[in-house]
Amino acid sequence: MTKNLSESARQDQKRKFFRLIIFTLIFFMALRLPLDSDFWWHIRAGQLSIENKTPVLQDLTSFTAFNSPWINHSWLSQIFYFFLFSIFGNVGVMIGVAILATLSQYFVYRRLKNNEIFNGFTILLCVLTTAVVWSPRPQLLSLVLFSILTYLLFEKEVFQNRWILFAFPILFLIWGNLHAGFSIGILLLGTFIVGLFLDILFSNEKIGKEKYKLIVYWLILIAICSLIVMVNPNGSGIWKVQFSTMSIPSLQNLIPEWASPDFHELYQQPFLWLWIILVFLLLANKSKYSFTVIIPFVLLGALGFISRRNYVYFAIFSIPVLSLELQRFYDQYIKESYIYTRWLNILKKFNKDPNYLFSKIINLIFIGCLWFLTIGKIIYLGSPTIYNYYEMSIFPKMASNYLLTNDNNDLRCLNSYAWGGYLSWMLPEKKIFIDGRTDLYGEVIIQDWIEMVNGGQKWGEKFDYYNVNCVILENDRPIIEKLSADLWKTIFKDDISIVMIKPD
Repeated sequence: MTKNLSESARQDQKRKFFRLIIFTLIFFMALRLPLDSDFWWHIRAGQLSIENKTPVLQDLTSFTAFNSPWINHSWLSQIFYFFLFSIFGNVGVMIGVAILATLSQYFVYRRLKNNEIFNGFTILLCVLTTAVVWSPRPQLLSLVLFSILTYLLFEKEVFQNRWILFAFPILFLIWGNLHAGFSIGILLLGTFIVGLFLDILFSNEKIGKEKYKLIVYWLILIAICSLIVMVNPNGSGIWKVQFSTMSIPSLQNLIPEWASPDFHELYQQPFLWLWIILVFLLLANKSKYSFTVIIPFVLLGALGFISRRNYVYFAIFSIPVLSLELQRFYDQYIKESYIYTRWLNILKKFNKDPNYLFSKIINLIFIGCLWFLTIGKIIYLGSPTIYNYYEMSIFPKMASNYLLTNDNNDLRCLNSYAWGGYLSWMLPEKKIFIDGRTDLYGEVIIQDWIEMVNGGQKWGEKFDYYNVNCVILENDRPIIEKLSADLWKTIFKDDISIVMIKPD
């Protein structure tokens, strides 16, 4: 009895050790410099909300859309990131992002009930697929909340507690103030209800009053969740932004994350690997699932092919399916196979009398080394020298400092799309031309910006229309050569940026 308990305790320790390794590795991988281009305009908006003591609902930072109404669906996230950056600096943001990324994977892992090796492999694939959104942006908070939603919805042990259903409206109340990505959560609930209806419709059992009540109950719940997201400063406009953003034709050309996946790029291939493995296992195992799994699975997968920003949600949803299918494949094809059993017996011969104390010491040393590397990475990336180096290689820091120390109040600068938020943060008194808020600027301003920076046929007319007398752009923009020929004066230039002003 004691021996069995001891063996059981050792197995439990192994599981805990394995999970500690997994989540330490996830945290380590999620540590990265907080230099996303959208981060800057988010914290600038958060700063303005704090200064004005109310969420910013109109443009205050550009001269192209100044005072225009702005559906600021991420106002609460912006305040969160602003405080994080203001109090703890770039190191605090880096660690905060790593914690949120790890948390998103934690709720996925809680849904995995199979062999720890299979769980580890599948969560690693989930990490590789979702890591594209691990940056200091509201979208990361949507990923965390979507992970929590899928856990509440599909974890049977949790879901059997009817009181947990009250968590859904609370979740969406928070989500509706953090990011417009709540719509993917509403979509998940909708597909779940459709699947539930189909399960009841095609069931061998008679459709009784209880099942009708169940459908009505879920319809009421999704209606409540859809309405409660409007309890935010934007009101019903929070739903409008979903469609106004998608209605911008140039969005997919200007912002890569809105485009379909490009599988020639290595970092986008995990989504393809996930699909290939799933299709192979589902065909090999001939598995059957309820429609509450099939409908969300198909729709989220399709959305992932339409826009690369969506495949992270497919990964969160489908990884438990992959883990289950791996276990089934092992049980059906590998477990009793001759080659596997032969190799397993050979390995057992080498492990007849394991030294558990020695194994424990090795495990502790390994974990210690892993955390040593993790802390070392935090110190390295948190170094001002390293941070400044990468900041200067990505953003026009030197150009911003030059404009900050010189009189530039009369300059109306055409800026790079990717630099708009950074310039707004670095030069708070100066209005910009454009930043990452595509829903604010709309198709006309975006197309005008494209015409101007590319030196199109009407670039001169556009410059006059917007009264642009300055540019701060990348050195290789086509317009730079045309402005030089038009005798514009270069007042600053370095390896990545150039500042030119219109001649008097």
